[in-house]
Amino acid sequence: MKGLTRDKRVIIFLSLFVLFVALLPLFSVNCINGHDIKYHLLRIEALKEGILAGKPFLKVNMLYFGGRGYASSLFYPDLMLYLPAFLRCAGFSINLSFHIFAGVCILLSFASMFYSVKLILSRFMDDKNTRVLVSSAMAAFCYTLAQYHLDDIYTRAAVGEYTAMIFLPLYIYGLFDLILGSMKKPFITSIAFAGLILCHTNTTVFAVILYLLIFLYIFIRRCIRGRLRIAWFFKVVLAVGTSMLLSAFYWIPVLEQFAAADFRTDAGGFDLDYEKLMLKDVFSTKSPSLGFILFVLWIAFFVMAHYLKKDKKLLFFADVSGICAVCFTLGATGLVPWKRLSGVLSFVQFPWRLFIMATPLFCVAIALYAAIVFSSGRCAHHASFPVFTLAIVTCAMIIFAFMVIDRSEEGYYSYSNDYFSYIPYTGSVIGGEWLPVTVKDRDALIKDCDMAYLSDGRTVEVSRHANELTVVMPDRADFVDVPFIYYKGYAAVNSNGTPLVVDGSGKNGSVRIDNPQPGPIRVYYAGTMAQNISMVVSVLTLAILAWVVAGRGKILSVASHPSIFILRGTTKWWIP
Repeated sequence: MKGLTRDKRVIIFLSLFVLFVALLPLFSVNCINGHDIKYHLLRIEALKEGILAGKPFLKVNMLYFGGRGYASSLFYPDLMLYLPAFLRCAGFSINLSFHIFAGVCILLSFASMFYSVKLILSRFMDDKNTRVLVSSAMAAFCYTLAQYHLDDIYTRAAVGEYTAMIFLPLYIYGLFDLILGSMKKPFITSIAFAGLILCHTNTTVFAVILYLLIFLYIFIRRCIRGRLRIAWFFKVVLAVGTSMLLSAFYWIPVLEQFAAADFRTDAGGFDLDYEKLMLKDVFSTKSPSLGFILFVLWIAFFVMAHYLKKDKKLLFFADVSGICAVCFTLGATGLVPWKRLSGVLSFVQFPWRLFIMATPLFCVAIALYAAIVFSSGRCAHHASFPVFTLAIVTCAMIIFAFMVIDRSEEGYYSYSNDYFSYIPYTGSVIGGEWLPVTVKDRDALIKDCDMAYLSDGRTVEVSRHANELTVVMPDRADFVDVPFIYYKGYAAVNSNGTPLVVDGSGKNGSVRIDNPQPGPIRVYYAGTMAQNISMVVSVLTLAILAWVVAGRGKILSVASHPSIFILRGTTKWWIP
């Protein structure tokens, strides 16, 4: 600390205090509770079982429904959940593993917002300037202690959303790079989109719609004015394309499954019109809501920055962020005809989910306005003013954070390490959106989960090992229904290794094997060709991106023809 200025020491102290407040509920031997906690703990336990069985990337998890399996990892990306799963494999308790995971997500969200705002401001100011550091810290403080962020963690246990919030600040930097940055760092946009895709599908849809609208506006405007640059367009395509390739191992198998079968994606029965909020509820301190503290700070800094009218480009992007945040906020209310849109947007489930976009956009706008204020007029001559303002904002955010944490009624619960060995608990999949429609009786999945049914009505007990089961046929039968929920990719072989015909026409959505012969039959999830190819594509893309980011393959320029660009490494490569 000796080599740091007083202002930097204050920023570090405030950062540690903010993080302490955000992490405070995690300092408990019991597990934080929440609306969706059991499902996400079950996901972690399912990953743990796969890792211990030597199959860490199973698409159909073996633990669900007493071993019948459920394609949670196929439809619901598990990128961040490998951390608590590995902790469980190392012997950590369920409670501690989940708390470490939640704490890491909070730290990463803090760091992501600080880094993204600092990167934006570095285009206009010296990134070592105290005003830049203070503004970046302000964004990170507001983001970490934002009401919706804390509610996601401590009230809703919405793991998908708060892991996606790690990548949203990088996504907002990608918006800045698209609008004002000439796509100088397209790899950040790639990482942001890939991270969103691999964390939470709904958030990805919101982010894609906003990015597409802004891109089309800029593209059309530049075409009309004759200012469209091929390099800019090429980098946008490169960034988005790279994110799609990075996440191909997730979305290609999902599309393959949807092409092969129908699923209960509307099983939750959510009424969008009923779940919408009144405008006054948006700014309340109850859950779900955005809370009024971010809105008040945004208004205050908006007025001050526009009064000064400095740094017009920075002010413009701050306005864009703020306006988008307001639109997402109002979108959660009855101002949007949710009743008419329910058929198209039923996947949203809750209109107030739009707050996940409004929250980081408000935080970025507040920070950019603050940077303009700190570098203008009399404020620039008072070195202590930025840090003093940061301290005031921090106090306000901490007070409201304590209010949010204190009013949570979810409490704590101690989950034993063998909690999910009790078979009925392995069916905790909330709405069961990823069950095939052929599953008519969800409760029946847990009953007789180790029994196979022959075509003549007889039952045969099966034995399980990892993601496989073995059924010994006493004699010939027209078919046998084994206790696996069918997803494309299941296979069966007899004792000679001969493949058998497998489909999903079995009882209550189970795997059916046609014309089985007497003797043992091994049934397992083998995966599909599309899954294997998409995994190879994603791994190769990640390796190439790491090579480029490391500086060995920087894109130097775009040639006159848009399909040609130069990569620089130890030699020069021309890639058509």
